Amino acid sequence: MEKIDAALGGALRKRVEDLAGESDAKPAYVKARAAKEALEKRNLDAGQGFREKLRTLAEVWVEADVAWQGRKWGEAVSACGKVQAACLELEKLETSRKAAKTRREESEKAKQEAEQAGSASDAKELFDTGGRASSRAAGLFEKGSFDEAGKTWQEATASYSNALMNTRAVQAKRAADAIPTLTLECNVPGARISDGQREV
Repeated sequence: MEKIDAALGGALRKRVEDLAGESDAKPAYVKARAAKEALEKRNLDAGQGFREKLRTLAEVWVEADVAWQGRKWGEAVSACGKVQAACLELEKLETSRKAAKTRREESEKAKQEAEQAGSASDAKELFDTGGRASSRAAGLFEKGSFDEAGKTWQEATASYSNALMNTRAVQAKRAADAIPTLTLECNVPGARISDGQREV
């Protein structure tokens, strides 16, 4: 009889521990699943290093789900923490990537304005500096260095904007130089005109 009571007590204790573990793990599992599903709905582009990070997320999700299904609560909580961390990292990277794309669009607009004004010839050095910065930014972007890419595209935008201002100044000077010099005639007897000191 004592053996039966001990066995029942042990089974009961194990069931209580299992329920307590499930109670602790459930919030982590629910949060991890919600974070993963929200990220999946965003349908993130796999470029710029995201493919590997998305693969890592899928792997840790499988780990969390297997632990959950196997009622290995400690492992489930740990894996769910990894899922949430991976989701958070991807969210931050996506925010940085979007900001960098905005800087790229601004740079492309500034380049187009400078190009249309003739900056490629009238302010060649500044225009070329913008081009080099833009190329460097594109390389950084593809490597997943979104913050650096954004800063570099801002540098390109500044170069293109300066090129545009210089172009306008050069073109204004060119236009001013093209205006013929006015010659004044004076019909006043005895007056002298400064360019030839001619008397009338």
